[in-house]
This record gives sequence, structure tokens and C-alpha cells, in this order.
Amino acid sequence: MIPEIIKKLFTVFFSRRIVYHPCFWISHIVFLLLIFTNINNSFSFALSIVIIMEPILIITTYIHFFLIEKYFYEMRILPYLGLTSILMIVGCIVFYYVPPYNQNNPVNSTLGFTSAIFVISSIKLIKKGILDHFKLQEMTKKQVEAELSVLKAQINPHFLLNTFNSLYSLSLKNSPEIPEIILKYSDMMKYILTKVSSDRVELNEELDFIKNYISIQKIRFSDKCNITFNVEGKTEGELIAPMVLFPFVENSFKHGIGTSNSDSFINIRLIMEKNKMKLVVENSIPDNLIKSEEDSLKTGLINVKKRLEYIYDSNYDLIISDTQDTYKVKLAIEL
Repeated sequence: MIPEIIKKLFTVFFSRRIVYHPCFWISHIVFLLLIFTNINNSFSFALSIVIIMEPILIITTYIHFFLIEKYFYEMRILPYLGLTSILMIVGCIVFYYVPPYNQNNPVNSTLGFTSAIFVISSIKLIKKGILDHFKLQEMTKKQVEAELSVLKAQINPHFLLNTFNSLYSLSLKNSPEIPEIILKYSDMMKYILTKVSSDRVELNEELDFIKNYISIQKIRFSDKCNITFNVEGKTEGELIAPMVLFPFVENSFKHGIGTSNSDSFINIRLIMEKNKMKLVVENSIPDNLIKSEEDSLKTGLINVKKRLEYIYDSNYDLIISDTQDTYKVKLAIEL
């Protein structure tokens, strides 16, 4: 990966012709003076050659630049080749017959002139290719950021809807734990509002959010489901993208607890090994799981997979397996 500062400097410098063109031609003049002075041991002779040769090179180069932009970039190859050939022939004739360079071998003068033009033009093409690559990267980055923003924006209303559903179901039971649950939801909402927009958060903050959610679900479903949650390894100081773990935990509760199956279970393990984090979520599949819930599960997984791909690229591994009775998710991320 090219550092952003180098990209920015390259883009700024080569986007301003008034800056880099004079720099290039001054460097070219100095280079030719050194070469011809070394060959002929005469600075005055070298200067006389440069005074005649450089204007011809500059004029021919900018005409060739025009042909590149007018025809080559538009993929009009035949007109470009024809006009470029005419330009090179005329340039070589002028270049050879103007003193003092006419003292040189015609083959050498032709090769020197054409190679100089094409080397300079190649620099232009390479520069354009690099700038276009940077622009494409920037456009891709902005597109990914826009899509991530949309995916993140879906989290807030989704979370609010589930919150109200949970509170409503508990209120029907006149649960004495409602004040405690509201307090936990308050902490969770604070996390949603202040942290989800960040690129990275402390792993422990994400785990606190998940712990609050699980403790609420234990109050709701303690009579219907056996729930375990374990964290292994050192998690302090580790950073993670916000809300990439939670959807897998939430799905296990949404789709893993039946209305009448007292044998339901949800087992959640998070293992930290050096800079690699592993999440394993396994839950039972209720007999009464309906198609709309299956579709909702698939939609949620598509969204979280997109986020994982955008954020972690190839630095994550997600394996989802299911049988008739169980559903298991294994997620490994290099933090």
C-alpha cells in the first residue's frame, strides 16, 4: 500500500502543470548541458545545441501531447498513429538540418529526437495512469464509506425496534426487572449513538454492549433457554469495528429460541489469541421457525458480511454451518 501522504503529494504536484512542467524542462536542459559538455568538453558547444534543440523538442512534445489527448485517449488509434508519424518525420528533418546538430550522423539524430519525444510522452502516460488509479481508489473508498454509512444507519432503527419489543414483552409480565433493563438499554443506546459512527472501538466496549444485551435476554428467556457466554484471553487494548459481532449474537436469540421448546440453548464464546479474535456462536433451531424469520436471518447476514468484507477485506474468515437442530457461526478476525 502506498502511504496516503505520498499519494497526496503526487496528486497535488502532478495536477498542477504550471508547477511540474517548468521543473521538468529546466531539469531536462541541465541534463543535456551536462551530457553534451562531457561529450565535447565544451560548454559553449553544448549550450548552442541546447538552444536550438530544446525549443524543437518542446514544441513537438506539446503537439504530441495534444494528439494523445485528442485521439489516443479517445481510442482513435489510426488517426493518432498517422498524425504522430507525420509529426516525427517533420521533427526529425527540422532537428537534423538546423545547425549545429546537422554535423551529427542522421541516424543518431533521428533516434535521439524520437526517443526523447517518446520517453517524455511515456512519462505523461504513466503519470496519467497513476493519477487515474488514485482517483479510482478514492472513488471506491468513498463508495464503500457511503455503503457502510447506509449499513450503519440501519442499525439504529433496527435496535430501537427490538428494544421496544423486549420492553413490551416484559411489561406484559409486570417484570420487576424492568428498571434494571431500562438502565442497561440506556447504556446500550449511549454506545449506539456515540460509538457506531467510529471506524474502530475498544473490543471491551463492544463486549460490554453484548454482555448487557445477553443479560437482558437471560431475564426474558431464562425459563425457555440455556444461555452461556464466555470470554477467553486478553481483550484489553484491542480494537474492532463497531457492531460486527453483535448481529451474530442477536440472531442467535431472534431465531434460536422457540415458543415451546424448553431444550433451546445458546452458547457464545469469544477467544482472543494474540492479534486474532475468534467468535463462536451456536444455537438450537426451534421447530416452529417460520419462513419470514429465515428470510430476516439471511438479510441480516448479508449486511454484516458486506461490512466485514469492506472493513477487513481478506483478514477475516466466516464459517456458517447448520443442521436440522443447530446453527453455528465461526468468525475469526485479525485485529
